Amino acid sequence: CMLNAFNMTIPGVPTIYYGDEFGSPGGNDPDNRRMMRFSGLNSNESFTKAFTKKIVNIRKNNLALIYGDYKSLKVEKDIYAFARGYFTNKVIVVFNKGNQPQDVSITLPAEYCGKNYSSSFGAKASVYGSKLSVNIPENSCEILIAN
Repeated sequence: CMLNAFNMTIPGVPTIYYGDEFGSPGGNDPDNRRMMRFSGLNSNESFTKAFTKKIVNIRKNNLALIYGDYKSLKVEKDIYAFARGYFTNKVIVVFNKGNQPQDVSITLPAEYCGKNYSSSFGAKASVYGSKLSVNIPENSCEILIAN
């Protein structure tokens, strides 16, 4: 899921190959040409497909993720956060690749302060002045969209 979220939120045109939307396994030729599956997904594959559909819609509905500038906000061992902005559309993306939930504190650029942010995937987030605090579950990401 984090790969699809990263693909949909960084600058550039995202590409999803068949099978990426639900996490199909595959390898070198001929294993890279498995038959298309339209049904019979297991629970993990169904979750990944629903997540991918949601992240594609988030991108489609936020010009900041299509045309916006890009600012790294935090780069640590397990945490990566960046901001995308296009005029008044502001989005903050936070990844936690660690095996533990993380309370992440981020200093926001001035143009990202004074806004209320909605969580796309349920993480608890709050802004006080120029500080964003967000609790990110293990092996997950969060996309915060300014209202």
